[in-house]
Amino acid sequence: MLLVAVLLGIVGTILFIRGIARLLSIVAASNKRKATNGLYVFTLRQLHENVVYKYISISVASILMMLTIMFIANGSATIMSHGNELTRTSAVYDFTVMGEEQNVEQYLSDDQMRVYVANLNRMETGNMKRPASGEMKSFVDWSVLRKEIVQNLPEGVIDPATQEAASYEFGSHQPAALNLLGFIDTGSVSPYMLPVSSYNRLLEAAGEKQINLENDEAVFYLNPDFLEDEQEDTVALLDRIAENAQTSGNALISIDKKSVTLVPSVPMKGLTADENVKIVTALIVSDEIYHNYVDPDTCSVYWNFCIPNEIVEANGLMLSVMEARDLLKPSGLYYESYLDNFGRQLFYLISGSYMTLYMGFMLLIIACALLALQFLTQMQSTKSRYLTLSILGARREQIKRSIYKQVLWYFLLPLMLACISGTVGLYAMQQHLYSDSTRIGQSYPLLIIMAFTVVLIMAIYGVAVARTATREIGKINYKPNS
Repeated sequence: MLLVAVLLGIVGTILFIRGIARLLSIVAASNKRKATNGLYVFTLRQLHENVVYKYISISVASILMMLTIMFIANGSATIMSHGNELTRTSAVYDFTVMGEEQNVEQYLSDDQMRVYVANLNRMETGNMKRPASGEMKSFVDWSVLRKEIVQNLPEGVIDPATQEAASYEFGSHQPAALNLLGFIDTGSVSPYMLPVSSYNRLLEAAGEKQINLENDEAVFYLNPDFLEDEQEDTVALLDRIAENAQTSGNALISIDKKSVTLVPSVPMKGLTADENVKIVTALIVSDEIYHNYVDPDTCSVYWNFCIPNEIVEANGLMLSVMEARDLLKPSGLYYESYLDNFGRQLFYLISGSYMTLYMGFMLLIIACALLALQFLTQMQSTKSRYLTLSILGARREQIKRSIYKQVLWYFLLPLMLACISGTVGLYAMQQHLYSDSTRIGQSYPLLIIMAFTVVLIMAIYGVAVARTATREIGKINYKPNS
């Protein structure tokens, strides 16, 4: 459908410009005014000829301007909407270190290094093992929870026969229930598992209340680094379903055919300082259940720690992290800091936005240059007409005003059509590409600045073309004005 829409848009633009040429001819022919003061008919005829012979070029320029509008809007929205992503909303730890456990523990407890280590947490995680034999494909049965989620879905989202969605696309533009259903259907067979002791140390470092889990209790963890803006609604729905099940005494899932109660209202925090560790969902269970059902071949251990508050208050976070990083460099261990993630995200934001804006303005300049070249080329081939006008008594000022009007409408025609096409394109992008439906709304101030810049660039090109044209016409041997 996207390809069909693009092709129809291109063909529609070409046909529309071609139709405008016909409309200009009709308007010029239907003029009943006898006065020739403004060279009205001549201006329309010149525009008609420019458009009818150059409609392909004008259509290309209009499409380039449309792409300019979309690129600039996308780049502006990216800049304005990523402010929240560069704040420390869910991150807790300053460093994540990986390597041989004995080497990591020994290095972090060294006299020089341990000064920078607080809230050290050995975070172990792994996938749940699968049954060795039998009819079960997984130890976890999600059917009851899944049924509750499906009841919260809007009509027509899932296939009534299979009770499954055609595809899962995560984002705030999707219903929270569909996001939650997608997490279960895409990772329910062998989910990640977290021991509650590790997660409690994480909550302690974040200043949150710790949780107590029995063997028949679990927490369905959703990674806030992955969910971003849709985190709040999705977690709120999950908590509501879990609370209703607790009130009625129902178990939402079962592990190895044993009922397990989901505990609601547990804070969701980032598991590590390294955002490349993409554990999207997991089951937080008691340590006993974790050791009984985790697949040892899939286990990973992350050593996380924070910079002590007194050091941060004395030196600042950036300097403290840089000092700790200098101490970790000779260790040979793999490590990632919060500032590394911050810098990476900032680089992606700046480079992506810069390239998008750069492409937008480059396409605008190409479109303006194309229009300027076509107009001046056409004017050279019709220069003799201006000499004829002079012989017939047209004054120099009249001819200049006619040229200015031709340039104005020659640039405005593709721009107006591009604004209409660009509006449709922006709507489609906001509906189908952006995970945050408010991105365009947040970027209005920057969009206004960019719009003024676009108008300024086109005005500069238009004035330059008009002056070049009048200078060429000025070389004609006009009939002296009486």
